[in-house]
Amino acid sequence: MNEPVVRLSHYIAGEWLAVNGQEWTADINPSNVTEVLARVPSADATAVNRAAEAAHSGFERWRAASGPQRAEILHQSDAFLDRLQAEIRALPLAPAIDPGCAVGPLITPDAVEKVNWYAEMGFKMGQVVIGGHRPDEQKLKQGFFFEPTVVADVPNDAPLVLEEIFGPLLVVQRARSIDEVLSLANSTKFGLSVSLFTRDINAALRYIQDIKCGMVRVNGDTTGVDPHAPFGGMRASSSHSREQGPAAIEFFTETKTVQINPASGL
Repeated sequence: MNEPVVRLSHYIAGEWLAVNGQEWTADINPSNVTEVLARVPSADATAVNRAAEAAHSGFERWRAASGPQRAEILHQSDAFLDRLQAEIRALPLAPAIDPGCAVGPLITPDAVEKVNWYAEMGFKMGQVVIGGHRPDEQKLKQGFFFEPTVVADVPNDAPLVLEEIFGPLLVVQRARSIDEVLSLANSTKFGLSVSLFTRDINAALRYIQDIKCGMVRVNGDTTGVDPHAPFGGMRASSSHSREQGPAAIEFFTETKTVQINPASGL
């Protein structure tokens, strides 16, 4: 990173690299890209199933920076949790080479220990709705596996709510108003990608305006931005540059101003 030949860097990273990477590259370019995590809020009764499907898909995509880690639920939180549990139970936990695998292993033993630490916090501070343990199956004991885990009813300032986990663990928070949904969603320093599930256009417009996040989807999950659309976050999830689309071209472009005057009179 500090080599003179490196003129510009562009990366997606966790918080540690986001902080240190910007220090390493400060003398190269002050607008390096860093992305971290996401949340999935939900709203009215009709949207419950769609929100649960999007949240459960996060267990298949938790390796993606924009995979969901939190869900703020405004209405029918019990129905959401019931549907989410059913969706998760249908996800096979298996080695990545297994054709039926939906949730694979973590990358290292330390990663497993980290997720386990947060899960134990969930048992102590709230309710573990599903999962929370290393799997018992013999074929999985030798790998770096952890059960898809959902934790609810933990304090809003708990570390597993505010910190990035990068593992198959989702935190569900219950809200009583759109104001509380926004307050909860904006309570962390991260802001890469969020999704809102609702039929209420006023709630959607309010959410889009006030959420501190770089990418917002209404009635769609948090991953999979179209290639032509700018990809990037706000706050600790980015240094405010974007990849993809015209914004990415601008990032890699160095402007040169040239003026050519008439040659007459020379």
